[in-house]
Amino acid sequence: MQPGLTSIAGIENLTKLTYLLPELRYEIDLSPIAGLNVEVLQFYPTLPEEIDLTPIADMPNLKQIVIPNWEVPDSDSSRLADRIRELLPDIEITSSRLPNITG
Repeated sequence: MQPGLTSIAGIENLTKLTYLLPELRYEIDLSPIAGLNVEVLQFYPTLPEEIDLTPIADMPNLKQIVIPNWEVPDSDSSRLADRIRELLPDIEITSSRLPNITG
């Protein structure tokens, strides 16, 4: 088995967390992130397609999702961006984190 997160249970207790970059290689439950105050969420294009992304819709302060190379047509990154846009059509998707997002 490759290294990586197999559960994010307990993350809901990190109430001051504003940036989250989970390196997810396995299908895991994202529901613990719902309700977090995260403003920037970064996903690697290796995110398994089976992961249910609906919990990110319940992140009240989410402003930006970072997906490296999401502009590359017909790539894992662009398919992930399409999935997120279906769920959150108004969310900003970028290839890199913008500095000072709250300022």
